[in-house]
Amino acid sequence: MAHGSAHNRPVFRILLWLGVVAALVLLGWLVHYIATLGPRNAAMDEPPAAPVALTQDQWRLAGEVAAWEERFREMEARGGNDPAMEGILTHAIGLQQELLRHKPHAGPEHSRRLERLEVALATLQARAGLERIAGLEQAAGEAPATPAARAALREALARLQVINRSAAAPRLKDFVRETRLALRLENAEASPLRATADAALDAAAAKHEDWPEALAAYEQARTALTEVNQRFPRTRYVDIGLLDRIMTEIASLEAAAAALEVDVREKGAAAAQVAGQSGLAVDLFQSAHERQVELNRRYPRSRFASTQRPMNWMPSGRPCWHRN
Repeated sequence: MAHGSAHNRPVFRILLWLGVVAALVLLGWLVHYIATLGPRNAAMDEPPAAPVALTQDQWRLAGEVAAWEERFREMEARGGNDPAMEGILTHAIGLQQELLRHKPHAGPEHSRRLERLEVALATLQARAGLERIAGLEQAAGEAPATPAARAALREALARLQVINRSAAAPRLKDFVRETRLALRLENAEASPLRATADAALDAAAAKHEDWPEALAAYEQARTALTEVNQRFPRTRYVDIGLLDRIMTEIASLEAAAAALEVDVREKGAAAAQVAGQSGLAVDLFQSAHERQVELNRRYPRSRFASTQRPMNWMPSGRPCWHRN
């Protein structure tokens, strides 16, 4: 019995090993089955859309488009200067768009034909646009200073931007030229603003003894130069330091205006005291004091700022506008 039992052990091991393998296979199948029980994306099960057969009318339309394209290619081979070429391409594109609108899955060759026609039209228009751009740049001159020259540069830049963003052939696109033209236009538009600022500064210097006129001129210069600095920071007309100096001059003149108001009120108060109008004198001294305090707060570094001056209106330690 012992001998028979030992003889059956290899068979038992083989059967056990086969059982383990079968269990693993079954487990793998169950995992796959459970994983595929969820909802499936219907689009994943659908084969790619096959080209849809064209009707007889649509075949006729496709043939018409092919004829128009062939006519364009023949004209292009002869030199491509015929003005009718743009109209031919526009008509062919319209027919091809109509075909694909009714049969969007007509086949890749029809989509490629539409793309080919659109590139040809954009390229044709780009060539004409580049000729126009060259003429506009020449008309603007080297140092554009007139409104007409600036208008020419604006049109040239707009046309070049259209070409660079179109379906035209890459060889006709020039983004470096676009950047250069944009900077040239910025300089042309900044130039008159800077001229305005410079002229206003000259006027302010000529009227330095008439502070209201000088202040108005400095404010005009500030407005023009601020616009230059903000709108055209890449141009040679930008000057941050000059704008700071203008702001300093404006603050100084505004302080002078405030100091003049203080003087007028102080003199008026003194005249009212002499005339025996104590009530008016009190009101004028008080307004002079308030104006001086405001001047000190707004323009502390001005030569008109003074903490001592209000003390002069208090000879007895009390404000001279103090009512008994």
